[in-house]
Amino acid sequence: MQRKSPPDNVFSLVAADRLVLALAAFVFAGVGISLLGLGVFSTAPNLPPVPPTVGLVGTPLTTEAASTRTLFPTATLVPPTQRSVTLTPTPTPSTLPTFTPSATTTPDPRIDALLGDMTLPEKIGQMLMLGIVGTQTDEETAQLIGQYHVGGIWLTSRNILSVGQATDLVTALNSIGRTQGSVPLFISIDHEGGMINRFPYDGRVTAFPSLMALGATGRADLAYQMGFAQAQELRSLGFNMNLAPVLDVNSEPQNPVIGIRSVGSDPILVAELGTQYILGLLDGGVIAVAKHFPGHGNVILDSHFYLPTVPDDLSDLEQGAILPFRTALQEGLPGIMVGHLAVPALDPDLPASLSPQVVDGYLRGQLGYDGIVLTDDIRMQAILRYYSQGEAAVMAVLAGVDLLPINSPEPVTDTAIVRDALVYCSRPT
Repeated sequence: MQRKSPPDNVFSLVAADRLVLALAAFVFAGVGISLLGLGVFSTAPNLPPVPPTVGLVGTPLTTEAASTRTLFPTATLVPPTQRSVTLTPTPTPSTLPTFTPSATTTPDPRIDALLGDMTLPEKIGQMLMLGIVGTQTDEETAQLIGQYHVGGIWLTSRNILSVGQATDLVTALNSIGRTQGSVPLFISIDHEGGMINRFPYDGRVTAFPSLMALGATGRADLAYQMGFAQAQELRSLGFNMNLAPVLDVNSEPQNPVIGIRSVGSDPILVAELGTQYILGLLDGGVIAVAKHFPGHGNVILDSHFYLPTVPDDLSDLEQGAILPFRTALQEGLPGIMVGHLAVPALDPDLPASLSPQVVDGYLRGQLGYDGIVLTDDIRMQAILRYYSQGEAAVMAVLAGVDLLPINSPEPVTDTAIVRDALVYCSRPT
């Protein structure tokens, strides 16, 4: 089925003076890391249906409680005591809110001063997090940071040969950021454990188990310790953001992409252990980004190649797939990645990652989330089957997304495409 052409007003958005900058600031080891978010709104096309899947399974479990912890310790990184997580009682099924644009967040004077010195293209560049191709910095890397002012660099296994080389690469990236960039960089990696391990198995970095192996223990204290230990290792290598954990409830046995990356099929266990893992990452000084909201577990397609449909009604979503995210955000989760998923219960027309109803209406409005919102990689086929990169970037920003990850074999070319689309749509009309 071919998709419909987008309505004209997708590219007739708002004047530059209506550009809303929502900033989330994090301080790790005395370094201020700022993210600029762009918020505007419009409408976009319908999507073809995808085959349905089965519903939720699993029996709720509980884990033992523990004492309180201190968030972001300022002294030496000695693990504070793992704390209990409050699991909000299952809500009664909600009525979807009517979407209205988010209110502007009032920044502090330092942010005002920073923004005042930045051009519109520089502000938009801060919303992009780019993958790079090689194992060392080059002219293209310097161009991404110095000319396009990208907000972050996303490293994967193709960039990492050894621990020493990875440390040198991150050091070089930060050096370019300090000399040519306007804001310190997010240096991110998706270091989940199990089969998603971006470092060589040479004993220099711990080969952590999968979240499903962790879930089999049922122990929240081990989840916390794993997150804290991962954060210590990542921080020692220069990373400040981990695109983890997977908070998806793996309720579909035929799911081709989540599987052992998830804690399991029980929403309460996923919520408890996943949130403890997040608290460990935070206490270790690394930004945690939970994924893939509102839940990639109950599907039979891989969003790297197709657009999956989540068949749950709103009641099942809130009692199942959304529960771990709601629990984590109540405990201070700094980042949420929205999956490229068709979720008819929340929006019958648009993928979740491009939907104002899902991002600004439900996640921010109904759940009250005020942290960073990312999409999954906008070059995944779940999106590119229906939209161009520039079109998808504009629609994601319209939906309320702050940060757009782009993992491309041609990062400079694709950065230019996405940035120019966002700049063009932000011009005075």
